[in-house]
Amino acid sequence: MLPITRHMNRTLFEQSKLRKRLTYALGKLLLVTIGILIAFGIDSWNTENEQKQTLTDYLGRIANNIRRDLNAVADVRARRDEAYESSMQYFFFVSDGYSYGVPDILLAHRALSQAQEVRFLNANSSGFEALKTSGSLNLLQGGDIEKLLYDYYDTVNRIVRVEQNHNAYLRMLSLDVMSDWPAEMQEWEFSMVDALSPDRFQALQPSFQQLIRNPRTNALIEHTRAVGPFMLEYEQLERLGNAYVALFEK
Repeated sequence: MLPITRHMNRTLFEQSKLRKRLTYALGKLLLVTIGILIAFGIDSWNTENEQKQTLTDYLGRIANNIRRDLNAVADVRARRDEAYESSMQYFFFVSDGYSYGVPDILLAHRALSQAQEVRFLNANSSGFEALKTSGSLNLLQGGDIEKLLYDYYDTVNRIVRVEQNHNAYLRMLSLDVMSDWPAEMQEWEFSMVDALSPDRFQALQPSFQQLIRNPRTNALIEHTRAVGPFMLEYEQLERLGNAYVALFEK
């Protein structure tokens, strides 16, 4: 009986020892697994933070672009408003006259010069294009910022198309006016009429009438009033741009 008992004790001891080794091994494996999971979680967290920071940098760059765009919009709108006002004054005070004074010619020159000026919005979309290329735009999918951005740059594209058509027609009309320029009058005499002698000013009355009554001149100056589509799109762009900047700054 004693040998059998010793054998059983040895077996139980070895089984206990094996269980301890297995428990230790399992514990060690569990610790390693937990460590891997923690490391993976930290790496994922770091990656997510880096992505968020990268996205924030892109959005900040876009916000700066839009702020500059809005300043440019305000400038273009102001110049179009001035040209519109000069056009209204021209047709009210000048175009139907038969004898012109110095103030009339100065007004006509201002209206014609402003009508010949090519105006366009040079919006900066580099930040938005970089964001799309980076793939970070996916992080905004379905959000308010993404919608604002697409609406904003869609509006920019519409403005570019409308301005291109407007300016192409403006250039054609301007060339027509210059090709019909009165032969007896130098361009500087029209622009610096207040520097002319009374006799020269009087002698140029037929040339003034030829230029001012020319249908091409009137068509060009009247073209400055065809700005309804611009103003609506400029206002839309300002609303979208201000909304984006406000949302980003939050």
